[in-house]
Amino acid sequence: MQLLNSIRDYKYNVLALATVLAFTAEEAAAGPTAGKDIAGVASTAFDQIKSVGELTLGASFLVGVIMVAGGLMKLKQSSENQGQNPPYSAGLWRLGLGAGLVALPAITTVMVKSGGLAGNGPSGLSASPF
Repeated sequence: MQLLNSIRDYKYNVLALATVLAFTAEEAAAGPTAGKDIAGVASTAFDQIKSVGELTLGASFLVGVIMVAGGLMKLKQSSENQGQNPPYSAGLWRLGLGAGLVALPAITTVMVKSGGLAGNGPSGLSASPF
C-alpha cells in the first residue's frame, strides 16, 4: 500500500524538487551579495512564484488543447458507432474541460489587469484589456 501511495504522489515530489532547484538556481545566478536583506529575499521569492504561475498557465493551455483534440476524436468515434461505444458524454466532457483550460490564461490575464495587479500602478480603467 505504501508503494502505491509513493507512486501516486510522485508528481508532488517532482514539483517540490523543481521549486527548490528554481530557488537555488536564482540565488546562485544573482551572485554572493544579492538577497542578503529581507527585501532581496522577498523580491526573489515573488519573482519565482510569478514564474511558476506563468508556467502553470502555459501548461494549462497546452493540456486544454490536447483535451479538446481528444474530445473531438471521441465525438467522431461516437458518431461513427452511433453512440454505442464510447458514449457521446466521453467526448463532451473532454471538450468542455479542454475549452475551459484553453480559456484559463486569457481569463486570468483579464482578471489581473482589471484588478490593478499588473504594472506599476492601478490600471483597472484602462482602454485596452491587454
